[in-house]
Amino acid sequence: MFVGEEMLPFVVPLAADVVGQHATLAASRQSPDATAPAPTDPDPPPVDEPPAREWYGWQTLLVDAGAITAMGIAAHANGNAGTVAGWSSVIGYALGSPIVHGFHGRPLVGLGDAGMRVALPLVAALIGIAIGEASCPPSTSNFLFPNSAFCGLDGMAVGAVVGAGAASALDAVFLAWERPKRSASVDGVTWLPAVAVERGGAVAGVGGRF
Repeated sequence: MFVGEEMLPFVVPLAADVVGQHATLAASRQSPDATAPAPTDPDPPPVDEPPAREWYGWQTLLVDAGAITAMGIAAHANGNAGTVAGWSSVIGYALGSPIVHGFHGRPLVGLGDAGMRVALPLVAALIGIAIGEASCPPSTSNFLFPNSAFCGLDGMAVGAVVGAGAASALDAVFLAWERPKRSASVDGVTWLPAVAVERGGAVAGVGGRF
């Protein structure tokens, strides 16, 4: 094939371009790793995430069980023993569970719980008095209670017990939840509290996990 002098300036660059493309294609075939995508890391192993919330309502229920036990003792005891048991029951019911919330780092929840434990039995006792008075026979012997104050006392006792039980249940079911606490870890070492009960006493300390 003969090319005239007037076509030579166009043919020479075109030939150089074709040669360059063939050289690039040959180089890519000789080194396939140059154009292959970089390998990706395998999927990391799944991490066990802690639960969103933890329930400690069993602790508040234990405190309320102690208050109920003290109230039962007060009902059957005489003299100073009955008085001490009665006040212990009232104080343990009103302040025991709020203190538990405080130990879990939730003082505001504890304050709300204390208010609920006072308000619900009081409101339920007033409702019980009203129901008891409405069921009594007519009487004009009392100024504040036209029927009979003694009939209202039974309703007051029942209402107070129902209100206290409702407050205890609401506390354990809805308020006794917290976010899990992560143990402290420094330089790959996890420190955990340890308690061992032995004959003659108990031993408390700190253990490490490496």
